[in-house]
Amino acid sequence: MPDQFMKILLPAAGILIILFCLGAYFFKYGDRLKENIQEFHMFGADLKISIITVFVMVGLIFIFAGTYVNIVDANADLKTELTDQRKQNKELTGQISELSGQIKALKLSQNKTLDYFLDLDGQDNTLPDIKNLRICYKTWGAEDREVPLTCKPYTFNEKQRLQVTMSDLTPGTFITAFIVKDVGTNQQWKASNFFPLSPALKLNKATANP
Repeated sequence: MPDQFMKILLPAAGILIILFCLGAYFFKYGDRLKENIQEFHMFGADLKISIITVFVMVGLIFIFAGTYVNIVDANADLKTELTDQRKQNKELTGQISELSGQIKALKLSQNKTLDYFLDLDGQDNTLPDIKNLRICYKTWGAEDREVPLTCKPYTFNEKQRLQVTMSDLTPGTFITAFIVKDVGTNQQWKASNFFPLSPALKLNKATANP
């Protein structure tokens, strides 16, 4: 009730007082009010003010007091809403970060890293000098972009192979070309059009590009 009085009833009372004072200039009851003079003796000075002026000042004080209380309460409500909004934003930011981490983990779990063992046609017992080999592959949709690979020799049952590691392969990746080239002799081996599911590939001799 005190808040309602300060916020609603006090400004309303101030407005009524001011309307009452304005009516004094149009209705008969105002004749007596206009004749009444209020005297104030303050700090050695004598002040004479019309009673209507006093009422107007009281009405304005009531209005300003009620308006001030309304402004203070509105600011308090805005601060509370802003604090709550900041808490919600912080919670949402945390949830977004958590979801981003889960999405990243899901993507990583779908990416595959595979080791391939390459058999070069005509090189069953010996391998070319690895320093001279350039190995790459191309995928569907990026046929003109070569993805380079590194290799190392691997011997299995006295057979020489090349071991390469392919990273970040996603399900459905389609390799359009897998190429090994000996830059020293210009010999090239190539496999085409396969899904990277088999752990071993056989590359046949192909005509080297001029």
